[in-house]
Amino acid sequence: MSRSVLLQATAVILMAVSLPGAAAGAAEVASVAPAAKPDIGTFGVDLAGMDKTAKPGNDWGRFVNGTYLAKLEIPADRSNFGMFTKLRDLSQERTRGIIEGSAKEALTAPKGSETQKVGDYYASYMDEAAIEAKGLAPLKPQLDAIAAINDRAVLAKLMGELSRDGVDMPIGASVFGDLKNPDI
Repeated sequence: MSRSVLLQATAVILMAVSLPGAAAGAAEVASVAPAAKPDIGTFGVDLAGMDKTAKPGNDWGRFVNGTYLAKLEIPADRSNFGMFTKLRDLSQERTRGIIEGSAKEALTAPKGSETQKVGDYYASYMDEAAIEAKGLAPLKPQLDAIAAINDRAVLAKLMGELSRDGVDMPIGASVFGDLKNPDI
């Protein structure tokens, strides 16, 4: 799992156990004053982003977004950039604030309390020296299971188990509504 997924999962855990630090972090996020104008931009059709020199029948994408794309600067550390990137970054920043606020409070929490457990969990997650010292040892059971695949049945079973544990697989399975019949 990536760090951002683990940080978000930790935030959910913190909120679920109703730690005072989580409530304070959530209140802090809620109390942020709205900006005088949107941080991301206006909503609706961006006429300034259009390239009216392009013929819409030949290249609709350039006609609608040409000027915007010509001016867009993608940061060197990104493969793409836009409104959803900014929203994701803001959400991750706020989630981290909630988690770190709760982790600080956990230092003085009673032994065995939910607050103390979450604090210990977060501290162990952030202890990069200990993580690096262990190397691949924590993954050895999964790597051994992969090495032991000797037929399709074992492969299918392992893919199901790993998928259930949140590991991306080349073939996924999920449940969703019937795409051809919205009543089902």
